[in-house]
Amino acid sequence: MRRAAPLARRLRRAPPSRSRASLADLRVRDLIIERGLRTAPEIDESLPVREAIRELIEQRFTSALTHDKDGTVAGVVTARDLLVRLHENGCDGLEDRCADFATPRHKIAWCAPEDPIERTQALMRTLGVRNLPVAQNGEVLGMLTAKDIGDYLMELRTSTKTKEAFLETTAARRGLPVNSKTVSPSRLQTMVSALAGASHAIDDHEVNLTHCCLPNPLKLETGHSARSISDLNGAEPTTDVNLSEDAHFVRRVNNITHVGVFDGVGSWRKLGVDPRLYPRALSEACEASIDDHPSLRPDEILERAWRHVTKEEIPGSSTALLLSVSRSQLAYCSLGDCGVVVLRKPDVAGTAAHTGISATRAPLLVAAQQLRDFNLPYQLGWTNEGGTKPFEAPSNANVGTVPVFADDIIVMATDGLFDNVALETVAEVCDQWEHDKDGASLAERLCEEARRRSLDDAVDSPFALLAKENDVMWGGG
Repeated sequence: MRRAAPLARRLRRAPPSRSRASLADLRVRDLIIERGLRTAPEIDESLPVREAIRELIEQRFTSALTHDKDGTVAGVVTARDLLVRLHENGCDGLEDRCADFATPRHKIAWCAPEDPIERTQALMRTLGVRNLPVAQNGEVLGMLTAKDIGDYLMELRTSTKTKEAFLETTAARRGLPVNSKTVSPSRLQTMVSALAGASHAIDDHEVNLTHCCLPNPLKLETGHSARSISDLNGAEPTTDVNLSEDAHFVRRVNNITHVGVFDGVGSWRKLGVDPRLYPRALSEACEASIDDHPSLRPDEILERAWRHVTKEEIPGSSTALLLSVSRSQLAYCSLGDCGVVVLRKPDVAGTAAHTGISATRAPLLVAAQQLRDFNLPYQLGWTNEGGTKPFEAPSNANVGTVPVFADDIIVMATDGLFDNVALETVAEVCDQWEHDKDGASLAERLCEEARRRSLDDAVDSPFALLAKENDVMWGGG
């Protein structure tokens, strides 16, 4: 893939598109035509960190494409990559080559001139990036930034670039008040609760938790999976939890509830590796990190656990989802395709209604799933042929915090739940559980629902529907 400045200039000669009616109609092409496009910053992949920092400063970008000796795009390096390298290796990291840690070309997210701006914004938000290369037919036209999109949309709204428009937009929010201070986490939680009304504040002791684990019902005693229930030759679907490649933990320390789920990759079994070992070791290492440092954030817990398991050189790989709940705040760290959703009653301030959901509670999705490709999630791992290089690192995870309130229901699970049970059904199961009061726990009900639907060949699951959208023939659960 190469740069293509001439193509970018040809796009700018096209007629402007200010008559477009809505954001949904706008394309990246329209922005390029009206505002131009920044040249994609480039650095030689053989440069040391010291020189890469200088290049980014001079080019005034927070990321740059790397190129090989033939001038072909090899990867991308960001300011965060450089800081992490310095943090890990100190001054010695200044001499590390960019090629040793840059994100490789096949992992680079990009957009095309014909892509909708709305979709491009969503891509940036989902991946947590501020810059995207614009590419077409194997040529990189330039680099699009989140600021470029924001400025373009603001211009469309104001239809003017006058001094008055600038002052109207910025005057009221320039300059923090005198003696401004940052608030503590506890103070922030109190303020968020106040925004929703004092009656919705949540106390430490009000976090009630249930958990449940069921294996793939088609698991055989060998650890391999049957292709369909007919392949079980009349045997009952398994309930032996020990056959599951998933792992989880629950820890409550100092009024903080820590929970983690890990989904091991079963295909390691084909290489003679027990796929249960890596996720279990990761889960145990997370618990040990919490015991040693109870106040760590979920991303810090995962980072410490990953480093420990990597040193142990345990082959395998796993997705990971960690969260902690303390008073009115949920903090999470998600790498891969495990899922977490907050179900909230609609009378709570800040609740957004989701169309098509008929249950009492509105679902608030928290962490976006991360996939390299269909059915190929981000994962942590180690192999004796490449160490951790073939896999992602905790720094690639989605992290964040969201407020939680009294009566919220938080559901976190591996893709075994969300691939088989639609979000609307998850909400309906929660409704039924609240109505019944007695009987099985909510976790048990959701697991049984996922198990039942996974064995139903007559109805396409969310996974099957997504598979067909990606030209993969799959039916049922």
